Amino acid sequence: MLGLPNRATPEDRGRVGTIDSAQGRLVTTTWYLRSYKDHDTHVAAAVATDGTVTSRCGLTFRPVPHPIDGTPARLTAPADPLQICPACRGGAR
Repeated sequence: MLGLPNRATPEDRGRVGTIDSAQGRLVTTTWYLRSYKDHDTHVAAAVATDGTVTSRCGLTFRPVPHPIDGTPARLTAPADPLQICPACRGGAR
């Protein structure tokens, strides 16, 4: 399993994150949809090469595909607080 470095790249402009004071870099938070149900959007702690996500709360799942392009549905910040997993929200920055 590959750990997500969560470091901002040029493609990440405008993404939500915090500054890592030790390294002086933007640390991004990437959210993945496990389903379209309430409380089922999770913060990624790690992503495997097969696309499986292990979330901050400990769930391992394959994200739902984006309805337009079929890639894993990921967000920089959930628009609706009801989408957010309560355990993942606790550690979100």
